[in-house]
Amino acid sequence: MGKPLELYKAPPPPERYRLECALGSPALVPPGESRRAVALAFLDQGTRIVVAGEDGGLRAGPADPYGAIEDLAVPGARVLGLSADRSGRILGVAPSGGRPRVLVEGRVVELDPERPRHRPSWRIALDPEGARAATANDLEGTVRLWRLPGGEPEAEVELDLGGVTALALGRSSAAAASMAGEVRVFDVPSGRGIDRFGLGGAPRELAFDPQGKWLAGLSTRGALRIREVLSGREAAAIPESWTPRAMAWTTTSELPALAIGASDGEIRLCFPDSGKVRGLEGISVPPILSMAACEGPPRVAVAGKGWVRVWDAATAAEIGSRAHPASPAGCLAFDAQGNRLAVAGWGGEILVWDIGIQNPLLLPENLPRPVAGVAASRSGFVVAGRNSFSSLRIRENDARPSEVGAVVVGMAVHPLDDRIAVACEDRTVRVFDAEGRSIEPLFGPHTLPIVALAFDPARESLFLADSGGGLLRWDMQSPEAKVAKTRLARPARALAFAPEGAWLAVGDSAGEIRMLDPVSLTSLRSLPSEGGGLEALAVSPDGRRIAWIDGQGVLFVVEPVSGRVLSRVAPGDVRFVGVAFSPDGARIAAGTDDGTIRIYVEVPPAGN
Repeated sequence: MGKPLELYKAPPPPERYRLECALGSPALVPPGESRRAVALAFLDQGTRIVVAGEDGGLRAGPADPYGAIEDLAVPGARVLGLSADRSGRILGVAPSGGRPRVLVEGRVVELDPERPRHRPSWRIALDPEGARAATANDLEGTVRLWRLPGGEPEAEVELDLGGVTALALGRSSAAAASMAGEVRVFDVPSGRGIDRFGLGGAPRELAFDPQGKWLAGLSTRGALRIREVLSGREAAAIPESWTPRAMAWTTTSELPALAIGASDGEIRLCFPDSGKVRGLEGISVPPILSMAACEGPPRVAVAGKGWVRVWDAATAAEIGSRAHPASPAGCLAFDAQGNRLAVAGWGGEILVWDIGIQNPLLLPENLPRPVAGVAASRSGFVVAGRNSFSSLRIRENDARPSEVGAVVVGMAVHPLDDRIAVACEDRTVRVFDAEGRSIEPLFGPHTLPIVALAFDPARESLFLADSGGGLLRWDMQSPEAKVAKTRLARPARALAFAPEGAWLAVGDSAGEIRMLDPVSLTSLRSLPSEGGGLEALAVSPDGRRIAWIDGQGVLFVVEPVSGRVLSRVAPGDVRFVGVAFSPDGARIAAGTDDGTIRIYVEVPPAGN
């Protein structure tokens, strides 16, 4: 047996954000390894992940991944497949040669059938509740049933098949398919035959829906059949032009739905009870290589060459997408709660993503509406409305409103003492202390509207950008309120300072973000925004991330040095209008044009 596949204990990456429409940072197997994974599954409520490599290795490690790796190798055999129950408590292991086995809460239970003369390739399936396992191999037409968790023999079912190359187990029935694509469906545990049909080619996959009412069979030629288990009734015919390559069951509104990935990159949800089909947005680069789904919440994940995307099956809305950094994805698996997605690449790398929260924390009802801006304070965030602002204390989920006395168009908060500078429609800038009390002096009125402002944390000055392309430095320590003005190449739309005033980020009307020296105002480097245009800008407390809202109202989180996009969040039917990092970098707050604020929480490393 070759060297077993293992999970690499990656250092904590800087971009571990759990955003509504993004996937968090992955754990990686060391680059350059070519140990391709053939199957993977989550265990123990998503806290561990088990990976089977094509070299025969079977390894388990924490999904975080900051802990010890366990060797679960099957002696003298290659692992062909894994099957987990719905809760992730029990895992079935199908080897080539050797004996099939189940892993139950840290114990290995061997299922000990009489071995055929030659070394068979085993198939194993677990029922959704983890109460039963079924095993079969490619040399016999016998399906054996086992009671779990102990592994006691329950029944043997003889089928008129020369061998079994695909196997599925539902709540009260099972299905097996031969290499020729002949499918037999039978009752469990009696073995009574229920249905038989052909797939028209070698089986790629058999799968029961979560309720056990429907069975789907997919052949390697792209033929897909969906049949009702008890009646044998065929669901609506799947057009041959779809050429399905992958499938996965989920449940929406208590109705089973089969997610179908076609060779042209289209993803469709088929509802066999009604015969209806709902389309999802196709992946960026077809063909689709693998697919997974979960029930609660109903989610569908699809992998193509270089991309992994996740949808909410109930609404058909995309939850998030992420570039797959190394090689095409060969296997996908959700944890039991649908909050983590594991991806195995053809190059041997294993990635574990945290999927963003569906319903981010919304701010209290007494926040100002509509939202004109969002900024971070030491205790939470400050939200500006039409003519007021509110200081939000995150832990108390409480907002404290303060009246400005003019229409607000922009806002900045000093990172050291929570002073609040507010740009108003009357071309003035008003400054307030952390309690919302007005502070003199008042800047303006300026000759042109103020469109953006930012405190320099190192030099006790406030930078302002006007609509004519001017960049003003207001010396707040001077009794005369000195103002120095510089002309920019293009009018600025947003300003943000790096920690300790190391550089000033200026986002302009063309969507370019430039990092300027705050003293000389010379350009240090620049970044293009992908969506064109720019509405808001924020720098993380460690200076290693920039968040911005582009001209389409989409949120991006980017590494300023490399320009690599870490996350992209499209809020759906609304637009983002403001963004801010919390002082500890653990949260991002984004305001929307419908008057709500969404707060997204970082996923902490294990042990923190």
